[in-house]
Amino acid sequence: MEFHLYLGNHLDAGLVTASDVFEVVRAALEDSGHSLTLSYDHFRPDAGVVNLVQEYFMLDEHVQAIEAFREAHGRGVPLGLITTEDFDDRLVLADENDPRQVRRRESLLRILPAFDFVWSTSPYVDKFHEVLGEENVRYFGHGFSERLRVAADRRGRPRSDFEIDVLLVGNGTSTPYRKRVLQELADSGVRVGHTGGVLPTFARTSVLENSYLGIDLRRGEDVRFISPGRLSYCGNNALLTLTEFIETDKLAEWYDIMPSAEPHRLVETVQTLLAKPDLSDLGEEAYAFGLKRLPLTQTFAPALSIRRLVEMAGP
Repeated sequence: MEFHLYLGNHLDAGLVTASDVFEVVRAALEDSGHSLTLSYDHFRPDAGVVNLVQEYFMLDEHVQAIEAFREAHGRGVPLGLITTEDFDDRLVLADENDPRQVRRRESLLRILPAFDFVWSTSPYVDKFHEVLGEENVRYFGHGFSERLRVAADRRGRPRSDFEIDVLLVGNGTSTPYRKRVLQELADSGVRVGHTGGVLPTFARTSVLENSYLGIDLRRGEDVRFISPGRLSYCGNNALLTLTEFIETDKLAEWYDIMPSAEPHRLVETVQTLLAKPDLSDLGEEAYAFGLKRLPLTQTFAPALSIRRLVEMAGP
């Protein structure tokens, strides 16, 4: 099948931060034998093309673009929404004190009925079920794809070869929780780094290649799941990454691939991992023997099982 991802609802910086998801979806589709085109200024209403949009509707014109597409083409052209957030996350969509997030949530709820289906990287999809029905909503997981490897092989490199001991891929100063954990690591003598929110892929990859260990930190202690996007990016680039162990997490498959620790033991566990002389080799082993057992074609398969897409794919 042919898919087309419309990017016009993302502002400049947003295109950089959302590229993680674009790249995973593209790899998943191409690994599964499909194709994906992208554009910033137009949809593709061609017969047989499935149009996609990643959620982020901050301006009226973003919502109006979807409404205009529907008015022009009715339900004859399939339109799918890709989303990454938990509706009940009080630091994002459920933050009633942040006018931007209030607007984001209201815009999403307004435009959601215009979509035929939802692909979500968050396992918490009840709100989407309420609007579109369970049969039109799918959670899809991340996993291994050779297309996602952009970093050089790190085997045999000692800790002294890296400028950063522990790297958070993402903004390490965006929330008090992340700032506190990273400061505790720095106070313990660890060289800490983060990539900020808007580094382009080539620059972020350069930082990753210069880092000995990764760490996955939630935005806050109330967030219900670890970050599949961060673990996918680090894992597919062989950076061993410590993640937080959350007993109720629905993404527990990552605990079989990456080391984990309860939040109150993160600093202690980082010190234990950094003491290992072969951490670089362990990252490559997690990539070669752990992540490869979780192929992206397998984890993405539910997204392609929506009835309308199955009917379009044919026998």
